[in-house]
Amino acid sequence: MAGFGSSLGVYPYGSGTPADTAESPDRRPLRARFIDPLTRDYVPGTDGELERMPTVRQQVMLACVTRRGSSSADPGLGIVPPTFIDANAERRMDQAVRSACSHITRADRAVILGVRLKQTQMGRVETTIEFRDLTTQADDFVTF
Repeated sequence: MAGFGSSLGVYPYGSGTPADTAESPDRRPLRARFIDPLTRDYVPGTDGELERMPTVRQQVMLACVTRRGSSSADPGLGIVPPTFIDANAERRMDQAVRSACSHITRADRAVILGVRLKQTQMGRVETTIEFRDLTTQADDFVTF
């Protein structure tokens, strides 16, 4: 009579082994869930699955749309944006973005290429961050 120990040596996890599934090359850099920068919601696709975005883009966006001190998980995460718009606002926002993204740039995941401000007709300010995603070597941007 064969015991558990003897069959374990012959068939460690069953008589068959699962085949490795290859990841689709076009989805590889799109691992993070797409977050709409205006609504801050996940976006469902036409196939019922959630849309995807590059991981580094999501990290940059979350670092820059989160007010520093508002995250209970990491109070140091986030940005301290300028409080008023003047001739030096773009320079101050550039410094704020670089500070908010410092954990990403120190980890060699991205390089900030530039920060631009644009005032809309409604009086809001749109910020565009241009960066190079070092995990894919592609230039990318986030606007919020």
